[in-house]
Amino acid sequence: MSAIRARAFAKINWTLQVTGVRDDGYHLLNMVMQSVSLHDTLILEPANRLSLHVEGSELAADEHNLVIRAARMLMNRFPHVPGARMTLKKRIFEQAGMGGGSADCAAALVGLSRLWNLPLTLSQLEGMGARLGADVPFCVRGGLQMVSGIGEKLQPLPSGVPIHLIAAHPGAGLSTPEIFRAWDRAPVYLSTDARLTAQAIQNGDLHALARRMGNALQPAAVEQLPVIQNMIDDLKEAGALAAQMTGSGSAVIGFFSQKQQAAQALEALRARYPLCEAMETVPTGVEIVEE
Repeated sequence: MSAIRARAFAKINWTLQVTGVRDDGYHLLNMVMQSVSLHDTLILEPANRLSLHVEGSELAADEHNLVIRAARMLMNRFPHVPGARMTLKKRIFEQAGMGGGSADCAAALVGLSRLWNLPLTLSQLEGMGARLGADVPFCVRGGLQMVSGIGEKLQPLPSGVPIHLIAAHPGAGLSTPEIFRAWDRAPVYLSTDARLTAQAIQNGDLHALARRMGNALQPAAVEQLPVIQNMIDDLKEAGALAAQMTGSGSAVIGFFSQKQQAAQALEALRARYPLCEAMETVPTGVEIVEE
């Protein structure tokens, strides 16, 4: 095998409910998450040692990088593997709540397991990913899932038909720990039923989805970065059936009934928000192509 190209798909939150706080300070969550077509690309080539080169980002390619950490975890478990030359091409917005780092980590786990022909199942890779980041297990499998606990309890669901979206980023990020601390100071509890939200997605009932989505962290994020509310309003003005922040921010998503509507809205929104992309939901978290 000469090389593997892994597409690492971003994720969005249709719902994000905070249901409580554990004694150790971790927040308990109830979420509906889904993979979208915006992706980073991780190219893996056989080599005698491990290396990483990052393109399209100032992200460090050192031992703190989740891609390197995923590779080291696999190498510690399977000491016989030789190494890999890894090239990461970034396109997912950073500090956006779209799981870019987690997606890259998942791509490393899945892609290197394939490159090195390791006897690991997807479930085992999810378990390894949980030790690296809360969103990594989701990103390993991807698609549409209900996620609970602190992110480790996953219930994969049929993805339904593709939904057309726009994601916009204000060009400034938010600190996830600080957003959760702000939630602690002023808790927001949503009455959204995550199962009904997931059902609306599976049924392709976009109007029901618009009524049932929600993000409990959004008020805290808007208080710190008011442009988030402007982006939500502008997406709706451009024709989105609904719009909200994804994850802990700062990206905002809006979805449309038709692909053409999303494409037209993208042209209008890019004049104000250069970091703006059209995308659609996809049924997997990592897509592997052997070259």
